[in-house]
Amino acid sequence: MAHHLKQVQKDNKNYTAISPMRVVCKYISNPFLICEHKFDLRLMVVITSFDPLRIYLHSQGIARFAALKYTDSTKTKMKLDPITQQYVKEPLDVNVHLTNVAVNETCRHFKKPEPLNIVNEALENDNGDVKKIWSNIIDVICKSVLSIQEGMMHNRDVNGSNSNFHEIFGYDVLIDSFHRPWLMEINRRPNLNGSGIDLWQNVNTKVYADTFNLVGIMPSPQSQRKAYVPPSDDDRYLQHLNRGNRHLLQSEKQS
Repeated sequence: MAHHLKQVQKDNKNYTAISPMRVVCKYISNPFLICEHKFDLRLMVVITSFDPLRIYLHSQGIARFAALKYTDSTKTKMKLDPITQQYVKEPLDVNVHLTNVAVNETCRHFKKPEPLNIVNEALENDNGDVKKIWSNIIDVICKSVLSIQEGMMHNRDVNGSNSNFHEIFGYDVLIDSFHRPWLMEINRRPNLNGSGIDLWQNVNTKVYADTFNLVGIMPSPQSQRKAYVPPSDDDRYLQHLNRGNRHLLQSEKQS
């Protein structure tokens, strides 16, 4: 994270020869806050066809929170460098400005993700038009897919059908203080194991099930059979005794 483009160029000057491409994102300094914490939305989107274009937004998702209360990055504090004896800007605290679970879960103030209804309630309490906000989020999702539709159709023409596949995408959306949604990132391989968080695991399980139903994947007859459970130590002991008893019976019959 940097304050100015010059800082990015300075920090990355050693890597220009290897990879001259850069992705620069504008920092949204006025995020909508819940209990003074910054958050973003992880939304699950399923695309089942690019021609015709079919996009589905799952009704459930999660809100991911930064561990520490938000402070405006434009009002960066200055600190005295003990070596140079000059005042320099303090580095941005990732637990304040980033909402990734992997970044914040090691912080002792880590806040677990919350369901989307918590966000809707907070927006309503802030006099937000929840229906309009979600309509704008859907608009952002559709436009992002339209921007890659032609390229994806070309790839599918080369490698397979444009209408016989499905893919799950994880969309990260930030809402600012004016209730405007901002697309932060699209994950082509989103985390679907839930990182050990019950809410996230439950949402992902429903996403899996609904996606399979959507594309017509049915469970095989074998998957409906009783699952195999490895025998316990006691079971193995009883099985061993039974085998021994069978040998005794056989020897008695032979005698």
